Amino acid sequence: MYISSIGTEQQHIQTGMYISSIGTEQQHIQTALHISSIGNEQQHTQTALHISSIGTEQQHTQTTLHISSIGTEQQHIQTALHISSIGNEQQHTQTALHISSIGTEQQHTQTTLHISSIGTEQQHIQTALHISSIGNEQQHTQTALHISSIGTEQQHTQTTLHISSIGTEQQHIQTALHISSIGNEQQHTQTALHISSIGTEQQHTQTTLHISSIGTEQQHIQTALHISSIGTEQQHIQTALHISSIGNEQQHTQTALHISSIGTEQQHTQTTLHISSIGTEQQHIQTALHISSIGTEQQHIQTALHISSIGNEQQHTQTALHISSIGTEQQHTQTTLHISSIGTEQQHIQTALHISSIGTEQQHTQTALHISSIGTEQQHTQTALHISSIGTEQQHIQTALYISTSGTEHQHIRALLYISTIITKHQRTSSVIYDHLNYPYIYALH
Repeated sequence: MYISSIGTEQQHIQTGMYISSIGTEQQHIQTALHISSIGNEQQHTQTALHISSIGTEQQHTQTTLHISSIGTEQQHIQTALHISSIGNEQQHTQTALHISSIGTEQQHTQTTLHISSIGTEQQHIQTALHISSIGNEQQHTQTALHISSIGTEQQHTQTTLHISSIGTEQQHIQTALHISSIGNEQQHTQTALHISSIGTEQQHTQTTLHISSIGTEQQHIQTALHISSIGTEQQHIQTALHISSIGNEQQHTQTALHISSIGTEQQHTQTTLHISSIGTEQQHIQTALHISSIGTEQQHIQTALHISSIGNEQQHTQTALHISSIGTEQQHTQTTLHISSIGTEQQHIQTALHISSIGTEQQHTQTALHISSIGTEQQHTQTALHISSIGTEQQHIQTALYISTSGTEHQHIRALLYISTIITKHQRTSSVIYDHLNYPYIYALH
């Protein structure tokens, strides 16, 4: 967690989120919770939710994710975000997450977040989480967060977590966080974690957080290590956070690694975040990945990640998201994913999306996908879509598909479609088809 306050401006970074405010310009990247107060203005961001208010204007982002894996295992993640703004008074966000795994085990997570802002005085966040697993084990988690800001003076966060599992196993975690800022001078964070293990189970967690700000110089180091071994099960969590800001220069690095092996099951989570801002220049790299392999099955979930693995195995995924709002003019989202697999096996997925809206003039969407398969066999699919609307004048769609099958067989198909409508005057469609000798046959229709 990083909080810097320069005058009445505040910049907050929590676990993969960066928000900078330059005058009325705002850029937001979120995977966690952010609360910034710029004078009497307040902005809140929670877990893939973005709210930017420029005057009385508001922009909202809603995200729904669902992942199910066939077999006896099912994992469902549903996230519903709702934001209603009545003037500058009320902003509400509700998020419901449900994860159930078929069998005798069930895990339920329900999260409700409410944010109400009356003037600049009070902001409340309440979160209730409940996890129950059927059988002899029960785990309960309740979390209450309260943040009140009176002017730019005080911000308070209190969090209480309790986990109890019926049987001979008991695990208790209590965490109290308090942040008070008086002017630009002091920011304090205290976190206490306690875990008791009964029986042959051992889980150790040590967390130390210290944030001191002297003027505009800030250095933050947070390190959390967690290793639990339950029989043959091993779970390792290592987290190193380092944030140093000297003057207007800021460099943020957060790395979280989680590896759990349950028998032949492996789940790997690596998260690396680096944010450096030099003056008004900003470079953001966010890496977050989850790879689980159950036997020969693999499930990959990425929001932002980069992984290079051992020997000949390489898996690379890079995701960059950028949203900038200058007035109501521009919204940008860029996502790039690349995955290359073991040895001669290669699977590549690249997706780039760009959406810019200047008034009601331009909307752009570009998507490129490339997949190449095992050994000498290659299958390539590339799709590029571009849609721009300048008034009601122009709409463009471009699609390119390429499929090649090696060996003695060659099949090449390339299709290029271009449709432009300029006041309904011109429409054009062209196609390019290659035979097995790669000689093009061009068919143009005007």
